[in-house]
Amino acid sequence: MVPTLFFFDFEMGLERFADLTYLLNILYLGLGASTLCFVTWNLAVKVLGAVKTSVYIYMVPVIAVVTSVLVLKRMEGQRLVYL
Repeated sequence: MVPTLFFFDFEMGLERFADLTYLLNILYLGLGASTLCFVTWNLAVKVLGAVKTSVYIYMVPVIAVVTSVLVLKRMEGQRLVYL
């Protein structure tokens, strides 16, 4: 992603991290959410085994598409168009 920064109006500066809200958001995403995902993934590997757990990686896009179809259909109330 670093090469794409030159195509946008990007300024390198650490002053944006002086705002406590931005700093806490980055810390939450970097430490909180990442740690939680890492711990739960390792627990799943321990309980299920590596092969069974890796199958769930491939199920994430399928579950996301099915969930989005169900949620968006209910939200908009329109007929779905399948490609």
